[in-house]
Amino acid sequence: MSSPSHIELPAELGIPEAETLKIQLLDALDLGAPFALAAGSVRRVGTAGLQVLLALSLELQRRGQPLVWANASDALIAAAASIGVSEALSLTPIQTS
Repeated sequence: MSSPSHIELPAELGIPEAETLKIQLLDALDLGAPFALAAGSVRRVGTAGLQVLLALSLELQRRGQPLVWANASDALIAAAASIGVSEALSLTPIQTS
């Protein structure tokens, strides 16, 4: 079995990037091959970007598939935690001591 391909998320996930990301993710879903999201370079996250990722998560759940992250930046993890969607996106909140 081959490794999933990676979909590289842009450095900014705001309104301008949301539509392009949505199309890219829909195309990946249509192919039916497993993929992982590479989000290590994400630096700024808006609610539009999070909404696209949440829609992806819900669609994958409907299909019985997990949302897989190759990596995730601290900015993405913090943004998801700030609006309470970490669990829905399968992102672990940043641990602070």
